Amino acid sequence: MRCSFAHRPARLLASCVAAGLAALLTAPASTHLQAAAAAAQVWPGAGLGKGVVHSDTSPRYTVYSLKFTDTRPIELHDEDTDIVFVMGGSGTVISGGTVVGKRALKEKEWTGTDIQGGTTTEVMKGSVLLLPKGVPHWFKRVNGSLDFYAVKISEPAAPGDQTAARVWTPAEVFKPTPQFYNGGDAHRYQLFAVARNGAGIPEVHEKEIDLVFVLDGTGTWVVGGTPADPKRLAGGSPLRIGPRDGVLVPAQMHHWFSEAHELSYYAMKVW
Repeated sequence: MRCSFAHRPARLLASCVAAGLAALLTAPASTHLQAAAAAAQVWPGAGLGKGVVHSDTSPRYTVYSLKFTDTRPIELHDEDTDIVFVMGGSGTVISGGTVVGKRALKEKEWTGTDIQGGTTTEVMKGSVLLLPKGVPHWFKRVNGSLDFYAVKISEPAAPGDQTAARVWTPAEVFKPTPQFYNGGDAHRYQLFAVARNGAGIPEVHEKEIDLVFVLDGTGTWVVGGTPADPKRLAGGSPLRIGPRDGVLVPAQMHHWFSEAHELSYYAMKVW
């Protein structure tokens, strides 16, 4: 049913609204970019590889949906830090060391022909990489494909206290305490690993933007609405999420997992 809201009788408008809500509530988990609360976003896992899916200027960050099928050029950023959440596939990353044949790609961005003295790490589904500004990195080998979300944080004024890449596996971070990295106000982001089975409690953050990247399981995340009691929201828009999906919930927007089934995901707070 296609609805135009120009010159429609009230009964037809009501039917349009009802049809739209029914479509939202019955859509499969992989049917995304739904008509959620304004500014909340869902990026479908089936579409990994689209490139930039979101960019903001306050704070300055960009979210990428990427699929690599071959080796990539060496990268070195003077001002940007990359956080990578691997959703599938595997490959080899070299980080640190010295770039051989260093040359400019563009202002404050560099590449080269090799890395000497770097650290070689095998990455796979569930790996998280923190690649700080000033640290060379190279996706040197890809085993078939490597699918991931990357969040690029522009932090030219941040201290240079992150001098080496960090790589985490799911076994290292899925613990009773979900936070596994805190950049504090110097870097303005935090990283969490969350395993959930069942409903959560409503949350709202004054300044933090929530970015969520789903590894496994399914759930319904209600965004918007108002607290009905300490355990649920009234109203709001349900977002069905599943493996490899990404979600953005802006600051000052209520959100709540009304259901979750063996759901495991990474969350990143940015402010």
